[in-house]
Amino acid sequence: MGRPKGSKNKIDNGVYLNCIVCGNKFRVKPSHVKLRFTCSRKCQIIQFHKYNGKDYKRISIDGKSPREHRVLAEKIFGGPLPKGYEVHHVDGGKNGGKLAICKNRAEHMKLHVEERAFKATGDRYKKLCPYCHKYDNKENMISYPSKPERFVHRVCANAGYTKKKIEK
Repeated sequence: MGRPKGSKNKIDNGVYLNCIVCGNKFRVKPSHVKLRFTCSRKCQIIQFHKYNGKDYKRISIDGKSPREHRVLAEKIFGGPLPKGYEVHHVDGGKNGGKLAICKNRAEHMKLHVEERAFKATGDRYKKLCPYCHKYDNKENMISYPSKPERFVHRVCANAGYTKKKIEK
């Protein structure tokens, strides 16, 4: 039935962990054991700025911790990157390797689309049909008037395919 209301003798069913930043012992709910690694927000921020293999590497400059690839891109560019500019990792990794500076998000996404096409077919200019999920040359496909960057096989468009029909 549980403890009576107002009772001061709480049952402690928490789990105690050690903070990976400062080493202090802290209590978490059993359901949060795999989610919590730090004892406080301060330690969480410190851990976020360290490289852990999953995030971009950060470096410390004048008390700030920008991402390393942004700093390298700014050196290449010759100053701070203008608003909207993005950095693309040509080799696909988050750290090191070749960098490309994209003027906007659309240009950056286009690079990713071309990389996926190259990985699947060996030709970065092939387009993916959204209905049959097969790559083909632009000449064998038609584009939507409203979305000229989206290509579909003539057969798929004529058959009136929908994504629901393809999934069945």
